[in-house]
Amino acid sequence: MTEQFLDAVTDLFIQRHGRILYESIHLVLTSKNAGTKKSRYKLACEHYRALVGVQKYANKNQKKAIHQSIDD
Repeated sequence: MTEQFLDAVTDLFIQRHGRILYESIHLVLTSKNAGTKKSRYKLACEHYRALVGVQKYANKNQKKAIHQSIDD
């Protein structure tokens, strides 16, 4: 595998996990359904851990995107 390919895959990984993290947190904060809140909180935690875990393989720009996803 080339470095370009790995960078592209890592970018996609960060984007997808960041989007799901953001959407899950939004639902936790806005949903009135307790079951939805609980399941989305659990999902948000999983995607947060995935983003934190990929940090050690990320380049400078990717780390920036990870931090932005986590901060948002």
